[in-house]
Amino acid sequence: MLLNKKGQNLSINTIIILILAVFVLVVVVVALTGGYGNFVKWYEGISGSTGMDVQKAVLTCNGYCTSFQTTGLEPIKENYCDNVMGIDFDGDKKADREMTCNDLRLEGGQVQCNGLECT
Repeated sequence: MLLNKKGQNLSINTIIILILAVFVLVVVVVALTGGYGNFVKWYEGISGSTGMDVQKAVLTCNGYCTSFQTTGLEPIKENYCDNVMGIDFDGDKKADREMTCNDLRLEGGQVQCNGLECT
């Protein structure tokens, strides 16, 4: 008979550890592929935020610059030069202007990125 059979089951701790490991793996892959800019856009789309404050935009642009200087990958340069961000200058969470990182560098001088020229 089948009275002494025990099924295999995973403990709750094992399942939680597996979920955390997958999450960490996804974060590492995003970081290594230079995809934080895309992640930020995706997150802002979900959270409903339409305007990025200037400080956040400068940090994003500096991240692109550092990633490009480290890796030299063309997609990172394209993000820096072509990725249009809605920037909130007056703090009302609505985009006042749409600018690229290169626009921020040229117009406001807030982004300093040596060795990265957009054509």
